[in-house]
Amino acid sequence: MFSRLLLAALVAVPVALPATAQTQADPTPGPPSPGAPGPGEIALMLTPDGHTQFTLITPGGHVGFAAGDWQVLKAHGDLPAAGFDFQVPDAADQGTEESTNISIDVYQPDTRADRDAQADFGKSLEPAGRPKKETYNGWTIYSQSLVAKGTPYTIIDAESRQADTDVIVHLNWPHLTGQPGTHNADMRNMLLKTLDSVSAGTGPYVLHPGEVVRRAPSQP
Repeated sequence: MFSRLLLAALVAVPVALPATAQTQADPTPGPPSPGAPGPGEIALMLTPDGHTQFTLITPGGHVGFAAGDWQVLKAHGDLPAAGFDFQVPDAADQGTEESTNISIDVYQPDTRADRDAQADFGKSLEPAGRPKKETYNGWTIYSQSLVAKGTPYTIIDAESRQADTDVIVHLNWPHLTGQPGTHNADMRNMLLKTLDSVSAGTGPYVLHPGEVVRRAPSQP
């Protein structure tokens, strides 16, 4: 059985955002929220290095991460299960059905959604497979390989408790002709940088200069 992320990589069609939303690093077309951000809302800010900082406001605090030059496929901010799905550009997948995807999912601990996600975390996607387990700066990481429709994929899942949330990061990419020899290492480095960028805290969130607040659509 394929993971949700792998299925998204195989069948998802990128969601085109309004031009104004793209230029303002805004994943949703909704209007700004007045006043202090509340649970389920997302604060966004361009960082000096050109990344976009996403900060999800939770009932007890906040959790955020820095996104690379990725296309937003979906963003939903309501707990107990919030999440952000992105497609990572790769010139080698042009004209193919393959794509590289990364998602950052946020769960409220001790809820059914969290328990279900934890139960699936690190499971083998092939009967004879055994994911490789490691730890990194407080994250538990599982890596494995899978052949989907004849194309080899690498799949990495990482999980960590962050303030009042459990965060699970999924990354998968296909192995394609035309990718540079450093591609696998580059993908892993991208994942580790994403994990390093995750930050969280409890209590009211104070907006930084230049941050805008949006409410992402609820998960259907």
